Amino acid sequence: MRLSLGLPIKRISKYLFRLLFTWSVFWYFCRPIVVIHYSPEAPSDVAYFFLENSHTTKSAINPGERIRFYTDMFPEPDELIDFSLPFSSRDGVEIHPPFSRVDIYVDAGSHIERTLISQNFFARFYKTDE
Repeated sequence: MRLSLGLPIKRISKYLFRLLFTWSVFWYFCRPIVVIHYSPEAPSDVAYFFLENSHTTKSAINPGERIRFYTDMFPEPDELIDFSLPFSSRDGVEIHPPFSRVDIYVDAGSHIERTLISQNFFARFYKTDE
């Protein structure tokens, strides 16, 4: 009489792998998000700095473009997020958690027009009205 434990162990490990993979994908897409919206009427691109704790992103955004930055799922209590336009208008926004989604709107004159902060968990997954 032979006992075959190979099949149940393979089946269990297959389901555990699928569960782990699904959880990882869910975890990746559920992080808080900061979205930068640049007006389509703007004459040219604008340089920006995005600072998240000690990580700085320096780049430019084109007219009509929308850029997303995903942040830490569980931020430290003293976490700092700063978005600025240093070469055009010197406008800036300092954001402190908790938040689910932050929308920063830059107008055609390269000034920060408004900032919307949402605490709703599901706000991360849909676009806001402009």
